[in-house]
Amino acid sequence: MEDIKKAKGGRPKLSPELKRARQVKLTFSDSEYRRLEAEMTAAGHESLSVYLRKKALAQPDDFIANPKELIAVLDRLGPEISRVGNNINQVARYVNYLKANNMINMQFLADFNRHMIEFSIIEKELVKALRSFLRIAAARFKKFK
Repeated sequence: MEDIKKAKGGRPKLSPELKRARQVKLTFSDSEYRRLEAEMTAAGHESLSVYLRKKALAQPDDFIANPKELIAVLDRLGPEISRVGNNINQVARYVNYLKANNMINMQFLADFNRHMIEFSIIEKELVKALRSFLRIAAARFKKFK
């Protein structure tokens, strides 16, 4: 009868470059330790060892931020931009009403159109910058997982 090998349980083996086999022992005073814990919590980390590893290996242009806090700020930014857009639409609707009824100064209309174009350019730049920032942040965040 043929021997049937039973599958091993447990976690799969890590590759040598992912395996963490070296230890570094650090000693802190009580105040230093409390400060590190406060920084760790503020940065949104739950493990002090993970936080210290990220902090020690960070490049000068890297940041150790709380991604949850960053996402919350960006979530609040979206509705604000939407409100600005709604207000602009109301103003544009009123300007179009005035124009249709010949109740508007053409210089005012030209200024309004110029400001709308400037706003549109700034809004596109903001969206482009936010998307670029989020791509970079996501790539750096994945690097430390």
